[in-house]
Amino acid sequence: MRKFIIISCLLLIGITPEVNSLNWVQKPAMPSFNRDRAVGFTINDAIYVGAGNFNFIGQTDFWKFDTQTLTWTQISDIANPRHGATGFSYNGKGYVAWGANFSPVMFYGDILEYDPAGNNWVTKSSVPSSARYGASVFMINHKAFLIGGNFNTAVGPFSDEVWEYDILNDTWLLKAPYPGGALYYTTSFAINNFGYTGGGGIKNVSGMYIFNDEFYRYNPITDAWISIAPYPGGEVSGLASIVFNQRAIVGTGNNASGTYFRNFYEYDPITAMWSTGPDLPPGMERTLALGLTTSSSGFITTGVLNGTGMNDLWEISETVGTDDIFDNQVFVYFDGSAITVNKTSNDNLIELYNIKGQKIGSWKNTNRVEPANLANGVYIVYLVEKQQVKVTKKIYFYK
Repeated sequence: MRKFIIISCLLLIGITPEVNSLNWVQKPAMPSFNRDRAVGFTINDAIYVGAGNFNFIGQTDFWKFDTQTLTWTQISDIANPRHGATGFSYNGKGYVAWGANFSPVMFYGDILEYDPAGNNWVTKSSVPSSARYGASVFMINHKAFLIGGNFNTAVGPFSDEVWEYDILNDTWLLKAPYPGGALYYTTSFAINNFGYTGGGGIKNVSGMYIFNDEFYRYNPITDAWISIAPYPGGEVSGLASIVFNQRAIVGTGNNASGTYFRNFYEYDPITAMWSTGPDLPPGMERTLALGLTTSSSGFITTGVLNGTGMNDLWEISETVGTDDIFDNQVFVYFDGSAITVNKTSNDNLIELYNIKGQKIGSWKNTNRVEPANLANGVYIVYLVEKQQVKVTKKIYFYK
């Protein structure tokens, strides 16, 4: 009863949900370390996320998120802690390529294959070149194309190599080099049997970051790259990308000035043009996030903002449900442990209810709360200002 009354109030005060447009909807956060430079892949509409960096410590844990039940399950750890690895999937199995570790400093050139049936990892052949991290990848049929990377420290040397990994034959083949130059942390995706790569950057010996806005399309039949329209968000590294309805959704990242972004742009391969896409909520800026595409949706997860890793999860959606009605100037978001409002007020009230409508707690005149002793489940957050409901938000809590 309370939920329907609140929705009516929202309509009366002129807060209208966005419908039939792309939006990001928050899902349960990964119940583990916040991290950046994670790696992942998708199998049968489940997403798999793991490894990466937490406080300059490479991680080995790996997690599966069921997109139907909205639950996370830990799977077998990956061999060797690593960050900046590259992930892809084929025929019901997931793959992790390359990467590096902080301590001891290690660089990997291997391929690890994950079989969900046995919950185990198998080592495949290594690239017949130097080990590296920070590459990107797109998949075309049974072949993965891995682009660029960093052979050594943060100042390189960097690579413009493009390696084709044939999953069926477990073999490698060097292809035409990437025309954008030697870079790491580019982003890549594939649409209609063409590959696309762009963004990325380097750090030179003077400590100066040099980033890129160029994008290129790759034809695997002719082994040739052509230039396409540059990324409209400027020269950015650490971009994340997904493919949704045969369009690429590309965004986040950071520029050479240290600005972090939450905006996204859509690339239409039919028109070969970019358009403005859906932004993440204020405060959700990040770089080095992970983009994952399933057969029906796309997800953005993890990343880093001003040195702090993240473990939240966002799904692209064409509608906003009643759990995501919001005021255009006010957002409520949940990072897995804290409820945060992007606007500070001297007269606000945050209320938390469980799915049965029972009040769990309320907090006055604050923009951040960390509810204690929550059981796993679904909760509803209400933000009230001057006795009017401004936002209602469904959140998912899992330890």
